[in-house]
Amino acid sequence: MGNCARAGPRASREASPLPSRGEWAARFRPAHQPETFPRPQFTLNCSPERQVARTKLKRNLPTKASVGIVQHAGSRGIPLGNKRKRINFDRKLWNGLLSLQSCLVQQNTKPGRLTYFLFSCSEKSSPATRTMHSKGKVVLLWIFAFAVFSATVVVYLDCARMDVLTETLWSAPIIWEGTFERSMLDDYYKKQNVTVGLTVFAIGKYLDKYLKDFLTSANTYFMPGHNVIFYVAVDNLSGVPSIKLGPHRTLKVFQVEKERRWQDISMMRMKTIGDLIESHIRHEVDFLFCMDVDQVFESDYGVETLGDSVAQIHAWFYQENRGSFTYERNPESAAYIPYEEGDYYYHAAVFGGTPQHIYNLTRECYEGIRYDKEHDLEAIWHDESHLNKYYLRNRPSKALSPEYCWDYKIGWSYSVRNIKLSWRLKEYEEVRNN
Repeated sequence: MGNCARAGPRASREASPLPSRGEWAARFRPAHQPETFPRPQFTLNCSPERQVARTKLKRNLPTKASVGIVQHAGSRGIPLGNKRKRINFDRKLWNGLLSLQSCLVQQNTKPGRLTYFLFSCSEKSSPATRTMHSKGKVVLLWIFAFAVFSATVVVYLDCARMDVLTETLWSAPIIWEGTFERSMLDDYYKKQNVTVGLTVFAIGKYLDKYLKDFLTSANTYFMPGHNVIFYVAVDNLSGVPSIKLGPHRTLKVFQVEKERRWQDISMMRMKTIGDLIESHIRHEVDFLFCMDVDQVFESDYGVETLGDSVAQIHAWFYQENRGSFTYERNPESAAYIPYEEGDYYYHAAVFGGTPQHIYNLTRECYEGIRYDKEHDLEAIWHDESHLNKYYLRNRPSKALSPEYCWDYKIGWSYSVRNIKLSWRLKEYEEVRNN
């Protein structure tokens, strides 16, 4: 009886030998595959604590399988991919290997950290696999191109102003801080060796009160690093302050007659500027700016402002609609602009361009002023009204934002980041009492 004892499950397992390598291969090998297989390669790099799992893998793993370990924090038992090239998956063999994978994962002592993944490999990839890889490369190229495009857009948006209007209705740029790259412009204009002129009138009490501060600040901030000629028109040569000019700076002083009224001084400067351009300014400079003297430069007023015809948008009206503009509304005046017309309200305290364009502007404004005088008319804002009429007919090629001529009485503005030129305190009762 002792020799006839029934063998339990343990005895049965000990009596039955483990399947041979060929038997394992026969179980998982599809009909179309040959019976010879390459020797299995193991890529397990387990720590000493996992030697038991490694031993079981070596003993029980089917032929034609490679085993890898990946460290991750994902779910258990999910194949993450492979680290080999030319992978050709076989569905039947893959399903069998997945079953083995589940058993291996269950033996893992720390399933939250390790996952075994198994895959079938062959010596050469199939055409379908090569096609898949080609498509994958195309997708990667598109992703790379999209990334480059996105980076370009980010750089553009970083250099652009999205909070303000940066272009006129006729596609002329409106210059704000952050809409230009000054170093590139400086390099370009230095290679051109341009010379920029600046005219300013200081008549009567304006000479003593404003001219020195204007010239001192202009010497520092107006077109730094470039050739500049200051054209100063005064009625008293002895009152011109002594200014130590920086390199590439020249000062030229002209004496003009003093007019009886300040309005006439403002209007007659158009004729004087035109005469100076015609006589010699056009031979000396490439660009010319005309400015009022009761202003002061606060930061670099650079070459980003240069253009064929440059107009200054008035700081008090840049957010207003045309119905609020103080155009000349008298139909009999040469400066008349109807309510339904007009783009922006421009400030006569700053205008610029090439000498030819400034000459055309000053001559047309002067003709309008003379026409009004002959008909006993005077525009509401004198030469500024005629300047707005000129720009309505001859739209400027560039417009300057209020940052280039700001009035601190307006208060704080979120859109004004860097003030280049600002108004001085207007003490009209003192300086206009001639």
